[in-house]
Amino acid sequence: MVRHLAGELAVRGVDLCTVAKSSQPLSRLQLTAETATRVRITLLAGDAETRLGERALELGSVPADARLLAIAVAADELLAANWSELERRRQRAAEAASAREPEPVAPPVAHAEPSFTLGPLFAFDAFGGGQRLLGVDARGAFRFAPRLALTARIGVRQGLPHSSDHGSLHATALLGGLGLRLELARSQRLRIDLFGRVDAVRLSASAYANPGAIDQKDTAVAVTALGGVDLRLLLSRSLQVTLETGLGGVPRPVHITDAGQRVSGVSQLAFTLGGGVSAAF
Repeated sequence: MVRHLAGELAVRGVDLCTVAKSSQPLSRLQLTAETATRVRITLLAGDAETRLGERALELGSVPADARLLAIAVAADELLAANWSELERRRQRAAEAASAREPEPVAPPVAHAEPSFTLGPLFAFDAFGGGQRLLGVDARGAFRFAPRLALTARIGVRQGLPHSSDHGSLHATALLGGLGLRLELARSQRLRIDLFGRVDAVRLSASAYANPGAIDQKDTAVAVTALGGVDLRLLLSRSLQVTLETGLGGVPRPVHITDAGQRVSGVSQLAFTLGGGVSAAF
């Protein structure tokens, strides 16, 4: 009979299982022999508790060799009569299982930190040789490693007036430099860096002589080397505020003289202090 019933169900795309499995079946068929010629076929839901339908089959008039096939056909007809109900139950069970399963939580997206920064920075430079310069830089940085960045700047400077025995001195400067920046520590909004930088400073000095002296102008290039600390406050992913201070020396100095005496210059120790904003992208 199993062979006949499996064949009838296969036409509907349904498998017949005669042994218990871990997963709950779509439905169960229960056959009960009430008499020698009478069989009751009961269709149960997959939970084996809900009765969906049943049919009593009288086999007295059926030849003995055809009774198993008759039972298989009757069971298939009972299943077909209740097929729509079985489909509704299967759909509700699938929806309930889906509702119990937690929605997968997508991992947080890690946004890559910007590689470039560019912006203005206001600076004050002081030198042991006497020159004091105020001005503004255009600064950029390219992060080529997780904690390392190449830095560059170009800037203009106006010197503070300086008096000498024979008049007053006024200086201006153009500068450009390259350096490296190493990130030491970080928090969500703050970065602490060490930096090293070498700058070329083109200093132009103008002497305004007292009566009886001679005015003179001169230009020369000094080279400075500095190291220091900068703090970067991240206002957003694309905007940051930078504060820096550094100390260094002047490998190639420029001296300003009056009658052979040094009165000012870009020489000896070098100190810098600055702050500005940068766009990150």
